[in-house]
Amino acid sequence: LHFYWHRPPLELVEQQSRDPDTVRILLNGCFDLMHVGHFNALRQAKRLFFQQGYKKVVMVAGIHSDEAISNQKGPPMMSNDERTAILEATKWVDEFVTQLPYTQISVQMADTLRVKWVCHGDDMPVCRGGHGMYSAVVEEKRFQVLKRTEGISTTQIISRIIQQQGWSQHQGEAGGAGEALSSALCTAQRLQQFAAPPGDRPPKQLTAAKRVVYVPGIFDLIHPGHVSILRQAATLGDFLLVGLYSDETVTVHRNHGKPPVLTLLERALAVLSMRWVDDVVLGAPWNVTDELLTSMNISCVVLGRAPGASQEDSDQFLVPRRRDILTELTSCFAISSEALKQRLIACSAELVKRNSKMMEKELSYISGKGYVPEA
Repeated sequence: LHFYWHRPPLELVEQQSRDPDTVRILLNGCFDLMHVGHFNALRQAKRLFFQQGYKKVVMVAGIHSDEAISNQKGPPMMSNDERTAILEATKWVDEFVTQLPYTQISVQMADTLRVKWVCHGDDMPVCRGGHGMYSAVVEEKRFQVLKRTEGISTTQIISRIIQQQGWSQHQGEAGGAGEALSSALCTAQRLQQFAAPPGDRPPKQLTAAKRVVYVPGIFDLIHPGHVSILRQAATLGDFLLVGLYSDETVTVHRNHGKPPVLTLLERALAVLSMRWVDDVVLGAPWNVTDELLTSMNISCVVLGRAPGASQEDSDQFLVPRRRDILTELTSCFAISSEALKQRLIACSAELVKRNSKMMEKELSYISGKGYVPEA
């Protein structure tokens, strides 16, 4: 098997694998249209082993190649480089493996990566040929099952877009196999878990910040463009605060009468998964007002743009521009949430056909799943 392992010096990896207080774990996936389900799996896996008493948990994230995904499920919506950029920005990830084949995770592969445990959600995938992807490590008692996050998956996100575009009136039907929740459930505890820094580091406090940087936006279908802006914005101060517009605000101002693909809370959990974000404002005002700037002690407001995007912002940033605290940043990636949706629209017929099959499998899993505790 051929793959690329992005890691620190091998001497450090070997030291970690010998240290009884350190555990190295692997979680692999397609990570396409990365969402709260992906982020929650990474968060859970890391937290679970801290709960078991380890002082250091090293997360190795494995990303299947474009070719491997195409052969198994159909072409991914995001390229390998785009999926890697988001995973690299995720605060629970320490190392990653790219160009991973869609094949059984063997004990030999785990040993090569110096990981003691392999993790995945309770929706166990099967490779072409009928072999369980994790059968070998399960047999060797080196597998840790995680709770699969309800109400969201790449398949369900694509289904939402299909319904919004009116491509099919029968998405979600699977012969009575079950019914998927329409969105991820979000409790106060889950929000708190996502907001917390990885490991045992204490969270930053807004009241202790010397320079608060504020980045308002929709952050629908998080992509490398978002990652680039957040990375740059974090260098402008010591506390990064992201303002998230409500679903209703987005519908009125940006989406021509259509809501965002992801709900406000799904978007919040995704943004909180980025390693530079310290907190979010839920339902942020569309216009950046004097009251908002004073209330949150904001010293810098960031307006992020994709390369070549329109320079118009109407009155939305009038106040910070007048105060001379507005910084305009350009993403290193040309992609935007709208461009991502246009990719899906461009292959609508193929997408509807593929998603129909994937949704049947997903609803079959939902109808037979049992309770799994969440770390």
